[in-house]
This record gives sequence, C-alpha cells and structure tokens, in this order.
Amino acid sequence: MRLLVAREGEIAWFPGMSVEVIPSSLAKSVKILTREDRTIGILADGVVGSIALGDGSTLQILPKIGQVPFLQMMLRGLEAPRDIALDLGESLDPVVYGMDAGSGFGWLVARRLFVGIEELMRFGLATGRSTKVLRSSTSRGRILPLQTSRALDRHESDPVFSTSRIRTLDHEEHRVLRAALRRALPLVDVGDFGRYAALYQKWQRRTCAGSLRPGDLDIVQERAARQWYGGSRPQYRQTLVLALVVLGMLGTSLDGSSMIEGDTLLLNSSDVFERFVRNAVAQGLGSREYVVTKGGTRSRSLYTDGSQSVKPDVVVERSGRVVMILDAKYKHPSSSDHYQMVTYLSVLGVDRGVLVTPWGDGRDAVIKRFETPNNLRVYEIGLPLEDLAECERLLASALDDLA
Repeated sequence: MRLLVAREGEIAWFPGMSVEVIPSSLAKSVKILTREDRTIGILADGVVGSIALGDGSTLQILPKIGQVPFLQMMLRGLEAPRDIALDLGESLDPVVYGMDAGSGFGWLVARRLFVGIEELMRFGLATGRSTKVLRSSTSRGRILPLQTSRALDRHESDPVFSTSRIRTLDHEEHRVLRAALRRALPLVDVGDFGRYAALYQKWQRRTCAGSLRPGDLDIVQERAARQWYGGSRPQYRQTLVLALVVLGMLGTSLDGSSMIEGDTLLLNSSDVFERFVRNAVAQGLGSREYVVTKGGTRSRSLYTDGSQSVKPDVVVERSGRVVMILDAKYKHPSSSDHYQMVTYLSVLGVDRGVLVTPWGDGRDAVIKRFETPNNLRVYEIGLPLEDLAECERLLASALDDLA
C-alpha cells in the first residue's frame, strides 16, 4: 500500500495522481487543486486523518501542530487525566518506534491500542454486572409478575420469571474496546495485520462482547473522566482512553448516537482544540468556585424573540454571574472573530473575552490586548502546544489573572 502524505493547511502536490482516485465524499474542508501541467494538489484545512484512494494508496493528512502534541490534545479534550495524556503522548512518539513522521498518528494509536489489549488479557479481564431474565420453577431474583402470572394461567413448566444481576464479560468497557479494535484494524501495517486480526478474534471469544449499545460511550467517557478505572482496573485506563480516541478518529459519534464507517477517516481539528481548551480552563479554574461550560449554564439569544442563539465555546461563571468568555480558534484570529467576540460580550453583559489559538512563541504564551471605545476588552492568547503541561499551566495562570 503506497502512503501519500500531506500536512494540514499546506498544499501538497502529487505528480501522476488522477482525480478519479479521490473519493467524491470528501469533506468540504479538503480542496482539490490542479496546476497547468495537470498535477493534482490537495489542501486540507481543519481536518486530519487518512483517506483511502481509489488506486489502493492512502493519503495521510498530518496535523499542523505535530502528531504527538495533537494526540495529547485529543486525550486531554476527552478529559483523560493529565498523566495518561502525557504518558501516552510520549509512548506514541514516532521517534520511540523509529518511524518517520509520515506514518501517521493513526497507526501509532492503533498499534498502542492492540498492545493494551494484549496486556489486559495477560493480567486478567474485569467482569461487570448485567441484568438477565431467568425462567425456572422458583424465584431466583426479582419476580416479573405479569410474565409469571401468564405462565401460571397456562400451566407452563418453569412458570416463574425473574430478573437477576449476574457477572458477565459483556459490559460497556469491553463493547467499546471491541468496536475500537474493529475500527483500528485498517490502520495497522500490512505486515502486522494478521497478528492483530487474530488478537481481535481472540478478544471476541474471551469477552463475548457484542456491538455497541446506546449509552456505552457516554458511560465509559464519564467513568474515564472521573478516574473510575483505578483499584483492580488500572490497566484499563490507558486502553479505554485510546479506544475513545480511535472511535473519534474513525467518525464514531462520542455521544453514541450514530455510527459512521467508511474508508475516509477524518477528524475535525478545530473541535479537538475546542474540547482541549474547555477542559484546560475547567481544570485550571474549576477548583476555585468557577463554573466552566460550553455556552453557559442558561441559554441566551441575540434577539428578544429568542432567535439566533449565542453559544460561546467556553463560558466562565462565578456565583451565577458570567465573568469571562472564551472562543477557541484553531487559526490566527480574523476581524470576523473579533466581531463575534464583541457581540458575545454585549449579549452576555461581560466586559472581557479571550480568543485562544495554538500559536505560541516557543515555550511561551503570546498575549495581545484590544479594547473597544466602550471599554470591552478582548485578549488573544497563543498557546505553545509543543509542551502540553506548560501550555495548560500558562493558560490557567493567564486566565486567573484576567478573571
């Protein structure tokens, strides 16, 4: 399989490529360009991931901030504890595996997920509890009166229906891992495919895990955020966070409401950055009586009739009052971004707002200050995402000063 590489936000030219091999279902943010000599160019803006082309090759779109910082940002955006985000980012560094940067972080995540599965099966699988309907001659749990009454009236054998909580390996965590393994298989090297396919089959046999159910992803994501996977389950923490990343990369809705499968595996990088910023702000300010949410704790609209809702990426409140608004911009802020922020400030009745971008200066945050004639202040904070821990510290410090 031939691997073609492009970088987010930059035009990549591919001599000899035919436009016919490019899927027609590409996202709007992936543009196809043609030079006078008919060379095809690809410009991906705001998405990263991989695209299967019609000639059997794969186009890998790398994040503009680097693969490892982007992966760590994804993990923190999923509310993974900081130690997991940083440890996984380091363990997935291409340098560790002796890989070139074009191999793609999708490959790295997929490989580390399968390694995690091997570790789970080696250390032992955790059981969960499931409610099962039983039928017997006597009650073995909570009786279901309607079904039992009907069976008694019909003089059926084993007429007592009851429910019981039984131990099972078919629970939310194992179903999420099964779905992630199935979707990670196409990302691994051809030479490793047979081994990992066999591991996937072994996982199915051992866990008997079925397909994802509504709510499974919500439950696992909430438990990961609450650091629920401790005690007898510490080995599940990293593996489940990786599974959430894989499912997000492959287009699975993290709210469990829809499943999208296909050969075009693209992730919206702006959404990843927004989730990261909101989580970083919540971690930095949440312990000091601040409430950090998307859009605020109550809905607001631009007009008095309730139309045109106003929903900033991050709203910081204290004692029921909005004290600051933030918008995450995975780009250099434009005039329209500033206009939007000033509108947010006017509607929510607050005098300061922040536009957060990934463009720091080395290891330092870059902060710019703007002020309107009516004393509304807008700040731009550029974050140095090369060092995620330092980036979060700088953001929390800057926001604490501004709030």
